[in-house]
Amino acid sequence: AVCTYFVYPLTCMFQCSYVESLGEEKSPPTWMVSHWWGCPFAQTVKMLQFHAAVRCFTQASFWICTLANNQHNLEELQGA
Repeated sequence: AVCTYFVYPLTCMFQCSYVESLGEEKSPPTWMVSHWWGCPFAQTVKMLQFHAAVRCFTQASFWICTLANNQHNLEELQGA
């Protein structure tokens, strides 16, 4: 639902990933997350907040695959 109703419509005009749509400044991830869509997205966010809290991160950059990958061109991931 997050990809269908949020990521895809917001990035459709530019055919880019959600992360790319946020700006041109690079934002290297602290952690890369592969999200299982059978888990509610809100629960994933809570888990990431817990992960950062127990590690005492004041700032952490989490890249979730659905937000970091270009949903309009998933073929670009082949061979990556």
